[in-house]
Amino acid sequence: MSKHRAAIDPSVRVRGAGRGMIATAALAAGAIAVGLVGTGATYALWNDTQVVPGAVDSGTASLTINDVASYPIAGLNFTGLLPGRSVATPTPLTVKNTGAVPLTVTPGSVNIGDPSGTLASQLVVAIHQTASCTLTPVGTTATSFTSFVVQPNQTTTVCVEVQLKPTAPANVQGNSATFSVLLNGVQVAS
Repeated sequence: MSKHRAAIDPSVRVRGAGRGMIATAALAAGAIAVGLVGTGATYALWNDTQVVPGAVDSGTASLTINDVASYPIAGLNFTGLLPGRSVATPTPLTVKNTGAVPLTVTPGSVNIGDPSGTLASQLVVAIHQTASCTLTPVGTTATSFTSFVVQPNQTTTVCVEVQLKPTAPANVQGNSATFSVLLNGVQVAS
């Protein structure tokens, strides 16, 4: 005896599964609606904005030397500048913080203009934070200060020293050079 199998119609199963999903979704939507009505509250979000007025003023950072931004050093007597010896400004120069913030002052670059090309490598230019200008002892290399802090509208004094290295060769005799020294002022981090 042969067995007959009934063919399964796939469209019947899909329709049956689709009806179940629709019924489940409708039931969930109805439960949410009942839950919202039952609480008696609204779920609106309220908001408001207000302007907070304010002003920002930036500070200033500024240094002067003897009350000018670029001071030409006067009074250096280079007749005494011999190998191993120094000359210095006769009186201290006044460094003033004319800005609104405290400044850490450090020595900057030294630029030497040397037309002969022989003198620049033999010179040492140093800046000292001091109340009176004195020379570095013979045989000791002149060095600049590391740093100092100047408060707004406060002053300190510095001296500039120029030294000819003790090993300077004879061919630098009678040559001349110009130089400039920078002082850098950086705001003290608070």
